[in-house]
Amino acid sequence: MKILITGFSGFVGNQVAKALKAQGHSLRILLNKHTITRREYKAWGDIEIVWGTFHKPEIVQKALEGIDVVVHSGWSFSPPNVVRPTVNEQGTRLLFEESVKAGVKKFIFLSSIAVYGMQSQREETISEQSAFATGEQADFIYAAEKISTERWLQEQDTSKMPLIMYRPGPIFDENKGPIKGGIIKLGPWHIGLNIGTGKNQIPYVHVKDVANAIALGVENLNTSTTLNIVPSEELTLKNWIRVWGRFKGINLHPVLLPTSLMKVVNVGVKFLKKMLGKSGDIQYVIATSTCDMLYTNEKLKQELAWNDDVTLRYTKLI
Repeated sequence: MKILITGFSGFVGNQVAKALKAQGHSLRILLNKHTITRREYKAWGDIEIVWGTFHKPEIVQKALEGIDVVVHSGWSFSPPNVVRPTVNEQGTRLLFEESVKAGVKKFIFLSSIAVYGMQSQREETISEQSAFATGEQADFIYAAEKISTERWLQEQDTSKMPLIMYRPGPIFDENKGPIKGGIIKLGPWHIGLNIGTGKNQIPYVHVKDVANAIALGVENLNTSTTLNIVPSEELTLKNWIRVWGRFKGINLHPVLLPTSLMKVVNVGVKFLKKMLGKSGDIQYVIATSTCDMLYTNEKLKQELAWNDDVTLRYTKLI
């Protein structure tokens, strides 16, 4: 099949491309010139490139010529006070509408478990049928964009082009893990920082397992569906920090900063910015680090016989 991938230069899109190429599919990527070097894309060999973004009709139309499946993993950073609808919301709508016109056979959208909110409650198991977050939980811009995009997509006619939506948990790999601000080395000690108590369980899932789920969907799903991509075994945040360090061959000591401390502005502006990363939203960063919710991946396993073997290599280290 001929597959268009957005977000190729991102954390997930690159791994999805590797998984699909290994299956023998022909790939085309929609690529912004400022996100990847010429050497990096040339290393892929016969991969086809359309330069531009998914926000411009003429670029999208060109990118969709002869395409069988769209895998939309591209997503831009939006500041908390951004004007709505954002470029992500508008671009996804444009890409879907043009995909229908182009006769695309399948549309895959990478969403997030953020659509369920970031609470501290484990009484209810979160499945694909669980409600979207509301109130303050839905005010964070990342969650708000994903919710509004999912709602819009669900309202569209998918009788001729099935819509497959994936909702992964926090995604990690060997370089991007469950710490904030990087590893701090103090003599023989390696410190991994995060926020909260560290006792909450976080559904981290390895990027290769996410890419595998998407690749399985490309091959096997022909009807619209929504699927959680979460691990079979969850660990506490403290233990995630420990096992991630062990996999890297270091003894990583988790240090958890109280949420009250993080809310104090004069805690150190430069350090705080490093911990917050792109979001710049301290409330969002605290919510993602302290949420404690129970999710199920049974639907994904049943529909695609998926497993999270790579993630389990980490959880087994505890």
